[in-house]
Amino acid sequence: IKKGSVLLKERAFLASSHHVDQAKRSADVYEQLQQLVGTRRYNKIKSLSPRGPALVTQAGIPFQKINSNIFSVTNTDQGVSRSAVFLKAARFNHSCSPNAHVQFAGLHMRYPMAVVCASENISTGEEVCISYIPIQEGVVSRRQRLSRSYNFFCRCSRCIEESSCG
Repeated sequence: IKKGSVLLKERAFLASSHHVDQAKRSADVYEQLQQLVGTRRYNKIKSLSPRGPALVTQAGIPFQKINSNIFSVTNTDQGVSRSAVFLKAARFNHSCSPNAHVQFAGLHMRYPMAVVCASENISTGEEVCISYIPIQEGVVSRRQRLSRSYNFFCRCSRCIEESSCG
């Protein structure tokens, strides 16, 4: 796969309205989900990670699955901040040295678009990874943030290398 290639274009499954406050954006997504409980469309959420028993709210919303797979969709040029769930883009694993990145388009539309592009040439058989967080911080900060926000301890090649260096 050549650098710059588009790997995925996907319209959001759910998307918040425009809020500066992340908590309000998340609440908007949960409200939309609550309206889907018991429908065929809602069952698509069950395929998201984490697998196994999930923390479910009283309304039947799989809190962990949404929290772990929601994207902050931001365009700083336009001052647009939203939260959205992309069922296919959510399947990409994390790396602190990703070989792909996610861009967002159509932020003014009800359901924005996620576009995943190769950040470098990717060899056959190589896993395509994105970063879930900004990667400028040191290994300790990145791991803490990933643990707190995504409930895993990062063991990507960059984190292993940086932690062994001292």
